[in-house]
Amino acid sequence: MRRPSGMSRLDWIVKTGATYVMGVPTHAMDILAAQRRAKLARIGDVEDLLHGGRADPSRGLRSIHSAGH
Repeated sequence: MRRPSGMSRLDWIVKTGATYVMGVPTHAMDILAAQRRAKLARIGDVEDLLHGGRADPSRGLRSIHSAGH
């Protein structure tokens, strides 16, 4: 199933009741930023957020690991 055109990743994750999200670090950072803007304590029902890609010690990736979903 594909995310409808015009729907944000965050809205799609919440709408579908996803409990596991896998993607690249850039998408994870975008989703976390959207969560902060929406002032949501959680990203829907997500229990696990797996991100892959190149190693990156940036502050953004550290925030993903410490987000406390």
